[in-house]
Amino acid sequence: MSLNTNNKTTERLYFLDSMRGILILLIVLLHVLQTYNPKQTWVIYTEKGIDFIPYIIDAIMLFVLPSFFIMSGYLAVMSISKMGVDKFFESKIKRILIPIFMIAITFNSLQAYLLVKNGWMEFNLWDYLSTGQWISHLWFLIDLAIFLFLLYLVVKFFKVNVNKLLSVIYNITDKTNVYFLLFLISILTVVLLAVYSALSPYIHNPIIGFRSLAFYLPFFILGGVLYKNKNIFNTFLNLNPYIVIILFFTALVFSQYLLDFEGLFYRLLYYFFDTLTYIYASTLCFYLFYRYVNVQTKFFKLLSNASYSIYLMHHMIVIGLGLIIIKFNIFGITSLVILFFLVIFLSFFIDYFIIQKVPILTFLLNGKPIKKIMKKEDN
Repeated sequence: MSLNTNNKTTERLYFLDSMRGILILLIVLLHVLQTYNPKQTWVIYTEKGIDFIPYIIDAIMLFVLPSFFIMSGYLAVMSISKMGVDKFFESKIKRILIPIFMIAITFNSLQAYLLVKNGWMEFNLWDYLSTGQWISHLWFLIDLAIFLFLLYLVVKFFKVNVNKLLSVIYNITDKTNVYFLLFLISILTVVLLAVYSALSPYIHNPIIGFRSLAFYLPFFILGGVLYKNKNIFNTFLNLNPYIVIILFFTALVFSQYLLDFEGLFYRLLYYFFDTLTYIYASTLCFYLFYRYVNVQTKFFKLLSNASYSIYLMHHMIVIGLGLIIIKFNIFGITSLVILFFLVIFLSFFIDYFIIQKVPILTFLLNGKPIKKIMKKEDN
C-alpha cells in the first residue's frame, strides 16, 4: 500500500490509530517498569528491583515520545488544513487544557494524597502548586499545548515565510534524500539544546520544562513537514529498515563514546548523535507500524479511542496499585505483569463504561464538545 504523492491523500492511515494505542500502552508499561527499577529513581519503587529493567526502559524511551511528537505534528497540520487555523486552535487547546485542569484536581490530587498517606511524599500546598508537583505525567500535554500555540502563531502570521522555507527543504529533500531531512532535524535539535543550555540559568520554571521543549520541538516540526509533502512522507515510511538500523547503532556507539569527553565541541557532537538515535528509532517505529499494522480492526479502534483516557488516568492507578504491591512485598516479574494488565483494564473500564457514557465527563476528561457527543448518541 502506498501513499498518494499529492498533498491530499486518499488512503486512511490506520496505522496511526494502532500506533497511538500501542504507544500509550508502552507509556503505561514504562511507569509500571519504573516501580521495579533497581535504580529507584521514580516516585515509588519496590525494595527489590529487577536487574534488566533499566535496559528495557532506555530502549522504550528511544522511540515512544519522539514518535508521539512526530505523530502529533503530522495530525496537527492535517487538522489545520481541514478545519482552518482558528477553529483548529480553539478545539485543540480545549481538548488539552480542560483535561489537564480536571486530571490535576482529581486523579493527580488523589495520587498526591496516596503518596503522602504512605510516606512517599511530604505535602505543602504552596510547594505542591508552585513547584509543579500537580503536573506529574501531564508535562507531555503542556509541551504539546505550547507546540500547538507556536504552530498557530506561525500559520496565522508567518505562513508565507514558512512556505518559502518548506519549498527549499522540499527541493533538497527529494525521494532519494530523506536522510538529509532527518539530518536537519538533528541539527535543529542541537541548536535548540545549545540555546537552552546557555539560557537555563535564567529561564528555570517548574511548570514548563524548557529542555523537553527544546528536544521535542524538532520532532513535532518533522511531523508537520511530513504531512505537508506526502512524497517525502511516503519515502519516510518506506526507508530501508536495515539501513536505518545500521545508522541507529552507529549513532548510538558514537553518542556513548563521546560521553567520555569534556568541552563544548564534544557536548554538541554528543547532542547530535544522541538525537540521531532517537530519530532513527522513531523512523523504524513508523516503518514497522505502517508495514505491518496499517489495517482497521475493532481492537485497535477501541484502543485508539480509549488511549487519551488511559494516558490521563494510568499514572495514579499505577501508583495506587504499586503502593499495595510494595506494602505486601509482592515482587518479581509475575507481579509486574499483573500490575500492567490491571492498570490497562481499570483505565479502559473507567473510560468505556463511565467516561464515554456520560457527556459531561467526556467533555471534562477528554475535551470533546458536549453538543457533538449528544448528537452522536442521538444518531
